[in-house]
Amino acid sequence: MSKFKNFLMATVAALGMSGGMTANANTNDNTSKIKKVVVPVSDKKRNSRSSVQYPTNVNQILEMAQNSLNKKQYSQCIDLCKRVLITGYKKHYTMASYLMGNAYMGQNNYKKAIESFELANKYYELHGVNQPDKNTDYAKMFSDALNTAYQKYKDATSLSTAKTSVIKKM
Repeated sequence: MSKFKNFLMATVAALGMSGGMTANANTNDNTSKIKKVVVPVSDKKRNSRSSVQYPTNVNQILEMAQNSLNKKQYSQCIDLCKRVLITGYKKHYTMASYLMGNAYMGQNNYKKAIESFELANKYYELHGVNQPDKNTDYAKMFSDALNTAYQKYKDATSLSTAKTSVIKKM
């Protein structure tokens, strides 16, 4: 029995599961100390996005996306919305697409904003909204956002066309 106990303690110590202290493996004849094995983690792995823990509740992810949008952290908002779109919870697709469209608007990426708002309109027609607010006209909200994106895209492209024509005249 003591050999089995020693084997278990040595295995636990070698795997680093000893709870912080160095495990001693006692034998009848002698005492041997097993050092705790520490595997260093590189800074690259420690700081990578894959190590970030996201909640599994889709409502919490959408809330995080909304908070990111409010803080003007547009890339993080887009990333969170994309995570929602791959979950399979279709009633959440509408709000995820809408938030993603707003994030693209914040980045002045009007083409992608238009695509996202069009998706929000389409998902709203197909699946509705999860936990809808009875005081909100979602159809109007999504169409207004889409119209705003179209207008900003039109203004941005006409401005760039005007700059090009002025440069050509010089």
